[in-house]
Amino acid sequence: MIDLLYKLSDYIKESTETGVGLALKYTDEKYLFFLPGKKYENMKNDIFYAGIGGHLEEGEDFVTCAKREVKEELEADIQLISSEKTWYMHSDGKIENVEMEDNVKPLALYDMIHAEGTPKAGQLYKIIIFNARLSTEPKNLQKYEVGGVIALTREQVVKNVSCKPTLRELVNNGADIVAGCKNLDFDNIYLYPIGTAKALGYILQK
Repeated sequence: MIDLLYKLSDYIKESTETGVGLALKYTDEKYLFFLPGKKYENMKNDIFYAGIGGHLEEGEDFVTCAKREVKEELEADIQLISSEKTWYMHSDGKIENVEMEDNVKPLALYDMIHAEGTPKAGQLYKIIIFNARLSTEPKNLQKYEVGGVIALTREQVVKNVSCKPTLRELVNNGADIVAGCKNLDFDNIYLYPIGTAKALGYILQK
């Protein structure tokens, strides 16, 4: 059990896969997520949505990683926002408040276990989740990775942890299609959160 973390370097271990995810604000009450691109074209009716982000590259710091991933995936810029509180979400789902000394304090530290059926099933993936806001609008999506970008209300982010709404239901209840999503069957595509999106759903309940 971890009661206090002083800095991110205390949380990260060299031998563990590490990445950055973003609780990316589109408006004051909506968060941005991406839908999978051509890389995941084998997915049919059930598809995931996830936070913008990705793996930390060698020699890279977390802030640089966050900004690079947004630039690569959305061709957009962001402003990171230091969080007033930082949550530690353990792999067993337990969530506790921790203290950080970093200049840009993350929203959450998330111990994610790769799901069954994936290449790294059962392995630990540590995700640093930052609050952020877009400085520029998405332009050209990295279509291999990103098939579309949607903005969900805070209520939807929380509710979708335990259900699979259609894309049509999300839009009818306040979600925005921000970019892409062409040729999707809005009535027969069911969405579920993974990674940062799933963690954020639990954190927003705190």
